[in-house]
Amino acid sequence: MSGAVEKVTMAKVAEKAGVSKATVSRAIGGSMLIGEDVRLHVESIAKKLGYVRRSQKRHAQRSILTIKLVLPPAKERSTQLFYNFMTLTEGLREGLLPSVANLIVETSSDKYQP
Repeated sequence: MSGAVEKVTMAKVAEKAGVSKATVSRAIGGSMLIGEDVRLHVESIAKKLGYVRRSQKRHAQRSILTIKLVLPPAKERSTQLFYNFMTLTEGLREGLLPSVANLIVETSSDKYQP
C-alpha cells in the first residue's frame, strides 16, 4: 500500500449518494432545481467522503492579496508634505515581490469615491 490519499471526485460522491454528477453539482452549488432533502443528502455524503469543490481548492492554493494605492492628484500641494510618491510606490512594489500580491496604483480625482 502506497499510503496515497484517494482523490474524492464529484463522480464518487454521485455514486455513493445514488444520484447523477449533475445533481451533485447542483446540490453543492445551491441550485434551486434541487430539493432540500436531496441537497442535504448529497452534502452529507460529500462531507463524509471529504469532497472539496475545485473552486475552493483553487482559491486556497492561489490566494492573492490586492493592494490599491490611491494617490492624490499632482496639482494638490499636500503632496509636498510626503516624500516622493515614486519612491513610495517602488518601495511597496519591491517589498511585495516575495509575496503573492498585486499592487494597483492610481491617482484620485474630485469624483473619487472609495
